[in-house]
Amino acid sequence: MKKIVVIGQGFVGFPMSVVLSSCKDDKKKKIFNVTGLEIDNKKGRSLINKIKNKILPFITADKKIQINFEKNINKNYFVTTDKNVISKADIVVVSVSFNFNRKKDLSNLFNLTKSVSKKIKKGCLILFETTLPPGTCEKKLLPIIKKEIFKKKMSHNDFYFAYSYERVTPGKNYFNSITNFPRNYSGMNDKSKKKCRDFLLKFINGENLLYEQETLTDCETAKILENSYRAINIALIDEWVKYANMANINLSKIIESIKFRSTHNNIMSPGLGVGGYCLTKDPKFLPYSASHLFKKKNKFPFINLSTSINKNMPDTSLDYILGKVGSIKNKKILIIGFTYKEDVADFRYSPSLDFAKKLIYY
Repeated sequence: MKKIVVIGQGFVGFPMSVVLSSCKDDKKKKIFNVTGLEIDNKKGRSLINKIKNKILPFITADKKIQINFEKNINKNYFVTTDKNVISKADIVVVSVSFNFNRKKDLSNLFNLTKSVSKKIKKGCLILFETTLPPGTCEKKLLPIIKKEIFKKKMSHNDFYFAYSYERVTPGKNYFNSITNFPRNYSGMNDKSKKKCRDFLLKFINGENLLYEQETLTDCETAKILENSYRAINIALIDEWVKYANMANINLSKIIESIKFRSTHNNIMSPGLGVGGYCLTKDPKFLPYSASHLFKKKNKFPFINLSTSINKNMPDTSLDYILGKVGSIKNKKILIIGFTYKEDVADFRYSPSLDFAKKLIYY
């Protein structure tokens, strides 16, 4: 079996490890030996101990994840904090979180890339799944890898490098979101692209779900553009929510009628705000990319304005409640749903939490 190391065992790396450990050939035999690698600190060791003892690292509503996890752990899916496992890997999948607003994330990303480069063997495929500012792979990560590779007297022909941003949607279809969702990919050259495509087809159900981008930067950009588009649509609806409250109109029913047209079914519905780990940060990657990676002074008015609007969306809901009930002093308020999305256990950037804090301190 090919040996795969998945770096990061969080909301992306863990389900990816479970999916890979479940892959079978035409004869129904497992094709991958998977090792999940976590950072060697208190949090990482705690996570590893949970997984080793068949305890899910987080709650999930997807029984398919739980069943396959329990079936494969300690058989062809192992976990460790020992980086030396990288030296035996045929494929290294990097699934760590990244947010340039956290000071250590950037240096951690570069240090991780350097560490992986020092340990990989000849012929290894390095595949980054982490969402990155466009240009990061070509301008930052590849130079680090090549520098370390050359120190080992290996050339750029002795390894493969590809990028395919994660396609994971937590919830009831966690497992299937990895195997049945469309996916972009690219590589540093044609050989890397082919190597990446062949690997993706081992767990993604159909060539029609794969889209090859010309460059690594194109592929990075696809994720940022997609989430920027969604974030801007959400911000647009906030304006209409405020108007609807003022004019006393049924905005939800109006939106339902608009969605009857197939060309307009992507219009967003009113909500409490933007939550989760992607939409809250990904649009900000574009201004960062322009100024820090390409050294240009591009302006991004839509992205900057939508980010500000979405951050303050809980205020719209608070104003709506105050308009209906007046003072909330001494009133009991029930909030149903505290995570950023239904059927998940992820509280990161939850607008419900922000809303609750506003109610408490109002």
